[in-house]
Amino acid sequence: MLTNDFTKEPIDSDSIYLMVHPRLRHALSGRGIQERKEIARRRLQTILKYAMQDKDCFLDVRIVSEIYPELIPEILRASSFINKEEKLHTAISPAFPEYKDFIEEIKARSISKQVGIQEKELRGSRIRCIMLTSMPREYTAKLLTDLVEPFSVVMDNLDFWMPRGFKSPEEAELSKNLGFLNAEQRKCILQWWLKKQKGAKTPNWDLVSTCSIDQRKGLILVEAKSYDKELKENDSCGATNPENLEQISTALNKANLGLNTLLPGWALEKLRCYQISNRFAWVWKLADMGIPVILVYLGFVNAHEMVDRGQPFRTNQNWRDSLLNYSNGIVPTEIWDKRWEIKGTPFIPLIRTVNVDINARIIK
Repeated sequence: MLTNDFTKEPIDSDSIYLMVHPRLRHALSGRGIQERKEIARRRLQTILKYAMQDKDCFLDVRIVSEIYPELIPEILRASSFINKEEKLHTAISPAFPEYKDFIEEIKARSISKQVGIQEKELRGSRIRCIMLTSMPREYTAKLLTDLVEPFSVVMDNLDFWMPRGFKSPEEAELSKNLGFLNAEQRKCILQWWLKKQKGAKTPNWDLVSTCSIDQRKGLILVEAKSYDKELKENDSCGATNPENLEQISTALNKANLGLNTLLPGWALEKLRCYQISNRFAWVWKLADMGIPVILVYLGFVNAHEMVDRGQPFRTNQNWRDSLLNYSNGIVPTEIWDKRWEIKGTPFIPLIRTVNVDINARIIK
């Protein structure tokens, strides 16, 4: 019989152990399943308390059989606060290698890579997305919830997002192991989008967050703009590999086919308005895979520092009119701000506007 090398007890069907100190083995020893789970919860609360105070933490996840599902969101929440690899220690029984991807997912959510912010990113929509996620978690979660109401809820104690403020400003690429998609989902969407994956990139998103949609776990994907010239009609696919170009074209055609059964008027393409084309193609594919998804086209108004690049958006209506004019003939106007379903999975495209003021003014 297999035994847990931590407590020397027989492996049961749904045990998961977490610790912040080796003495947890004594606290768990000889106790029943429910009591051990409650101890694990209390230890996890301790991790959260210290991690949110930027104190050193030690997280040891021992998966000895099937994962206890209710603890997973709490584990991921805890690990999302631990920003240095040396502060995160995970251990897994070799008898259960199928959970390796779960452990890698925890690491991906918790390790903050040192990504510098380039000078050109210190203004416009990029800096504003970073600022929005630099606030306390409960503030960011409420803002994201307000952004997508009434369709979704973002919980500060369950969900996570990228970027994570100035400490971790990198944008999300869903094809990478960042915790937003599991290994099977990443493989599926990569094969759909690219023929030759080595060295190739998939779309970056300005902001990505997990969320709850109709009591199902889903994703919020944000594409942000702050001035008119960012909406480029002559934007075309930059892939250089001929096989990848053909694969992307095929993926766009499949998305058009699926979306036109939902609402006529779609014409996603790789030679014009490519960015909004790939955004909607990816959102369609995610919903087709059974992942509830909200696409937010977010306009930042009053980005006066961008006047040398183009006309900053002034009002909600100004942003909305600019987006609809840009996407005319590519995306049907009627699709926006409504809840749709693809094979029973929610698909919600929204146009939203936010004012994040970074312009200094002297007050007398």
